[in-house]
Amino acid sequence: MLAFYRHDYERAGSKGGPWKNPDLPDFDFPADSMVGVIFDEEDGLAFYVEFDVAQESFANPELVARRRHRDLITHYLRGDDVTPVPLRRLAAHDPAKASQVFRTLLKKRDFDWNRDGEALLRKYKPDWYASPRLPRVIPI
Repeated sequence: MLAFYRHDYERAGSKGGPWKNPDLPDFDFPADSMVGVIFDEEDGLAFYVEFDVAQESFANPELVARRRHRDLITHYLRGDDVTPVPLRRLAAHDPAKASQVFRTLLKKRDFDWNRDGEALLRKYKPDWYASPRLPRVIPI
């Protein structure tokens, strides 16, 4: 991408002076964790640290009782830097297990993903729902 941007910049006449590499986001992910890469048609491209742990939690909801799993799912739900996309995707595979995950996490015995999932996401991700989604990555 940088090579293309530089080519395009120089082709346009380099009006802003000589090319300088832009500051790039920090992609220093932990070496021992899996990073999930999801391209969503609404949300665009995003990276989710320890996505393997999140997948394990939704495959085996009893794991949410463990601190690592509970903390990660809590971060996915409450973290400002995480969109609803990974939780929606994980829950879509098995809504019954997603219900179990959130019953344990929220300590709500009657939580049902199909009935309560969207309201839960809207509660914890209000900014995401506040305006139309614009792509974060634009294909060239």
